[in-house]
Amino acid sequence: MYGIGDNLFTLPAYHVVREAYPEATLTFLVAKQNAQIYQGFPGLDQVLTIDRQVYHGASYKQMLSETLKLITTVRRGKYQLVIDFTSSGETALLALVSRAMERWGMIKRKRSRVRSFYYTRVYKATEHIHNADKYVELVKKGGLKPLGIKNQFQVPHEYIEKAGSLLEEFGIAPKRPLLFIQPFTSDPNKDWPLEKQIQVAEYHRKRGIQVLFGGAPDERRRLREVEARFPVAAGKADLLTTAGLMKLSTVVLGGDTGPLHMAVALGKRVVMFMGPTSPVRYGPYQRLSWALTPDEGTDTRRIALETVIKAIDERFTEAQGDEDGIDNI
Repeated sequence: MYGIGDNLFTLPAYHVVREAYPEATLTFLVAKQNAQIYQGFPGLDQVLTIDRQVYHGASYKQMLSETLKLITTVRRGKYQLVIDFTSSGETALLALVSRAMERWGMIKRKRSRVRSFYYTRVYKATEHIHNADKYVELVKKGGLKPLGIKNQFQVPHEYIEKAGSLLEEFGIAPKRPLLFIQPFTSDPNKDWPLEKQIQVAEYHRKRGIQVLFGGAPDERRRLREVEARFPVAAGKADLLTTAGLMKLSTVVLGGDTGPLHMAVALGKRVVMFMGPTSPVRYGPYQRLSWALTPDEGTDTRRIALETVIKAIDERFTEAQGDEDGIDNI
């Protein structure tokens, strides 16, 4: 799993596993660049990382060395159960060589049916449900029976403190309503125009609502126009500090991107632009009504300014008197 959102979509299934095996040691194997995310998975015992950059341009000798190290590490874990959320050819093979007695995985396409021989339990994935629900269905196929589905991310206290310090630096009052705007996604086709986001920010500031723009460090230069008018956290906050900033906000606005899915899992009220990706598969989990799509087509640029302002105002109305957002289902 490469994206932040893809990793976060495993969170509901993780909660099912954690509740089913409260005394077990749970370990995630993740790409190195995504390891920080798992600090927000409550009760997770261990994170193993793989540096995928080794497999892009490195020598075959180095690739082989890293692969053997990974296999050795996994075998030393003596895992009784391996759940392969990624279910790619590589991860299916790793599940097999782990020697775990139980190995659960998904079959996503007809041509990948051969992988079913690598697993002891197989879930045949459907395209018509949310990706997070696919992972839940996978663990249910393994025999787990969830009492309820939780999508709860927990920001470590140190990052909440860092976020609080940044708000103080920006002159943002902690007890006044705050709109957090995540302006960009990894795909420009999913972005709503920045000039319209600035208009939204101006509209709400005139009504006494504080506004803070987020963003990745390399996006700061794209926000120079914004920085002249509003505080910008891009370049000053890593991923978990950004999560802390969203936790301390009232409403979060942005596209189909990892931080927005994190905000949903934090119990915050969200307005999420959706397009061209499917809201059913990738939208705000368990909160489909929070997704904004164009009236026609899939081009997010066609979402009207008035529609966005109305949706944000509705979220602020819902959040009135509730500083911590809402409880997840």
